[in-house]
Amino acid sequence: MGGIGKTTIAEVLLSRISDQFDNFCFESNVREKSEKDGLVQLRKCLFSKLLQNENLSMDMYHVIPTFILDMLRRKKVFIVLDDVNDSDQLEALAGNHDWFGPGSRVIVTSRDKEVLNDVDEIYEVKGLKYSNALQLLSMKAFNKMHPPKDFVELSERAVNYANGVPLALKVLGSHLCKRRIEEWENVLDKLKQTPDSKIQKVLEISYDTLEPTEKDIFLDISCFFKGQCKDWVANILNGCGLAASMGINRLMDKCLVVVIENNLEMHDLIREMGQDIARRMGSRLWNATRIYDTLITETMKETVEGIFLDISKIGKVHLHPAIFSRVPNLRLLKFYRSCPNIKDTNTGSIFEIGQTKELQFLPNKISLFHWEDYPYKSLPSNFFMKNVVELNMKGSKVKQLWNGNKCPQRLKHLDLSECEYLETLPDLSSAPNLERIILSNCKTLSQITLSIQCLHNLVALDLRGCEKLRSLPRLAQLGSLTILYLKGCSNLQMLVDIPRGLKFLLLGECGLEEWFQEDGLVCNLQMIDIRNCKNLRSLPSSDCLNSIKELSLKGCSSLSKFPENLGNNITKLDLSYTAIEDLSSTILHLSSLYQLDMQGCKRLKSLSSSICQLKSLTSLNLSDCSKLGKLPDLHGLWYLRELRLDRTALVESPSDIVCLSSLKVLYLNDCNKLKGLPELPSQLRVLQVKNCMLLKTAVSTSCILPIKPERCCFKFDFMNCFNLDQNARGDIMGDAELRIKELAICSWNNVRWRQDIITPFLRFDLTLSGRETPEWFSFQSQGSSLNADMLLPYCFICTFLDLAFCVVVEYEIPAINSAEYYDFDLRVSCKCCFKTTAGYKEYLITHFRSHHGPALNQIMCIFEKFSGKKEVNVKMKVKSCGVHLVCAEDESRIQATSSYFLGGQVMESDSMSDYEEDEPLPKKLKPFPAFC
Repeated sequence: MGGIGKTTIAEVLLSRISDQFDNFCFESNVREKSEKDGLVQLRKCLFSKLLQNENLSMDMYHVIPTFILDMLRRKKVFIVLDDVNDSDQLEALAGNHDWFGPGSRVIVTSRDKEVLNDVDEIYEVKGLKYSNALQLLSMKAFNKMHPPKDFVELSERAVNYANGVPLALKVLGSHLCKRRIEEWENVLDKLKQTPDSKIQKVLEISYDTLEPTEKDIFLDISCFFKGQCKDWVANILNGCGLAASMGINRLMDKCLVVVIENNLEMHDLIREMGQDIARRMGSRLWNATRIYDTLITETMKETVEGIFLDISKIGKVHLHPAIFSRVPNLRLLKFYRSCPNIKDTNTGSIFEIGQTKELQFLPNKISLFHWEDYPYKSLPSNFFMKNVVELNMKGSKVKQLWNGNKCPQRLKHLDLSECEYLETLPDLSSAPNLERIILSNCKTLSQITLSIQCLHNLVALDLRGCEKLRSLPRLAQLGSLTILYLKGCSNLQMLVDIPRGLKFLLLGECGLEEWFQEDGLVCNLQMIDIRNCKNLRSLPSSDCLNSIKELSLKGCSSLSKFPENLGNNITKLDLSYTAIEDLSSTILHLSSLYQLDMQGCKRLKSLSSSICQLKSLTSLNLSDCSKLGKLPDLHGLWYLRELRLDRTALVESPSDIVCLSSLKVLYLNDCNKLKGLPELPSQLRVLQVKNCMLLKTAVSTSCILPIKPERCCFKFDFMNCFNLDQNARGDIMGDAELRIKELAICSWNNVRWRQDIITPFLRFDLTLSGRETPEWFSFQSQGSSLNADMLLPYCFICTFLDLAFCVVVEYEIPAINSAEYYDFDLRVSCKCCFKTTAGYKEYLITHFRSHHGPALNQIMCIFEKFSGKKEVNVKMKVKSCGVHLVCAEDESRIQATSSYFLGGQVMESDSMSDYEEDEPLPKKLKPFPAFC
């Protein structure tokens, strides 16, 4: 049953043991979310949280991409699926036991025991013990553990009615708080009269004592606003004449509503009570089928105060032009699409308006008017909008919003996005309280009314995609404006005097040529995005850029000079694909800059030595600077963690790179002139020099410190470096063998000594051109499969630490776009079947540890290609493969050979998540240990 404490128990359990897992997720309200968004979207949301990746591509119910399952199987996760009411939900979100890594746990809460038929264990939550129930009631009613002497008997009666249900105890206790004995007796006498519906009646007792306006607020939240922003709901309900802020606080005091992260929430049992009351009153409509029937039969009643209709769930409907004259008390109207892509293929709307081209009436009590795909050209002339707080007509056919006889004094939010017939805006001076105007993708909108200058409360103006817009009124006097979106305004050529308080300015892909700013007009801009403004030649020379923190000029191909007037607050600067030829010496003043991107600056031949003064710089991208043949001394960049030099003209990387003590990631892919690598910094974790055809020498990677038992991985990629000399190849392979064994020992120690917490993820990847599996791999085979007998004595089995794998791959890349080639995603997976004393056990090898199968007798491995996030047509064949058992007897030799391997203290790199699991792995030779 509801309110018994299932969710609370799951939340407490999650808080207590979640630190023992790689990742965890509490997926609340599964029933409600699956009905609203569908199971595919809900599964995508869940997996995105578990994998910490918002860009997962999952569009089909019955198909989950292999690479996603592979990543999930590498993680020990803890999942709570709250309020599941259908076995399909469980199947879609938790699937089979092999979806997640070993040790993972999935907890499901449900009111329906039949839904849980296929789970491993079921725990039925009972009501609270009598003593605990009495304590909970007492805490809510008296703010103490035990009731006062005079209230003991009454409290015991109340506990009996609540039947041990925590929700009922909380609501009843809050309702009886600070009441006299006589009032307690009256409430309990009412409960005595309805013995067959105790819990529901307990909840209704609290509702019955609300003031009329508080009841309206409660019913509106129950039917329409659960999960919505508290401040937004308060504004809407204030427009209805309800004292919303006070009313919401009153509902919170009675435990009928809670506020979580500023969103209004309530228990399902309480919500169901509110909806049942509204249904009996006939005051609010939210069921799509029922509303559809009333629209068709034109049987709406005067009692209706609110209608929320998901128009993606109904068929065609003919609207009578006077349909809303039957509901004069209507306050809240919302016709919306939960599935925005579902539209009628012929008309783009489900509304049929017949020969009458105008809607004749809308009630003037309306506070929320949200009608997507509104089928009429204008609003009714007798709709004066005096109570409207939000007007949302996204995707409508409106041409003219209103004439001069409107008085939308309370209007705060205006959304006319995607109104393809809207040519101009009405006089907005009659709406002085407007805070947000959204006009994105209004393709025929050619001008903005001058009356917008009167909107001194305007915070955000969104004009994205208004392709015919050529100019803007002067906006300098809009002191409250903080957000201005002009992206995609391809005919907008000039920007004049932005407001003083503006913080976020998005101008990407517009036709901007010039930007004039009055001298002395200081701005508070924090972020400017002007990417792909092909005609922009310069930025303002005034001081308006002094406060900026983020600036993107990516793709501004006419911009040839480095911005001179940037302040020292800037932290991110993107100059990629501009025409900049050199960096001004003024760059040394950018003391807060930590990310500089100059990728694709084709005219850049050299860097000023001033760049070494950027003490905060952590990321520098110079990839595709094809004329850049030399770098200045970099020794001053103490905090640089990532350096990208792909496809530059470097002949050799700078020798002082070894001084970059924080460098974790170095990319030198496709440097066709690069001949040698210098000594590498000790903290390096990722080195990529793919397709460097002239590379001959490479200093040993043994100088790179490994890890203590912390989460980390190594990736060294020398793919297609065919000219590497034998000394370099020998050093690389020798270091690889030693590092793999050292990581295996580290992994084993984690399991052995740190079993109370989740063991970290350790990995070593090496890609190197070659034809043979290294000799030190104990078991080798031609082709893509290997079957090895390992009938080992018990004493040797006890020293077994881990497995290392190697695969030799031959592949052919077709003629494809070079940009696509850089990112193509080809991977090799290994499916292993282990025979132990307990029988056979199968793993997808990304998760094997020796303690999974210590009595190992036989192993069968099959190496296969599988597609990653981006697949191209690459033919691949596994030529040979190998497996090596890493044993404890190697530990002493490793320590004697390279004792410093175990001593380095390593900083964690935030960038590592990008390539721990998602880097493409097209391999000629790839040894790696079993992942932990």
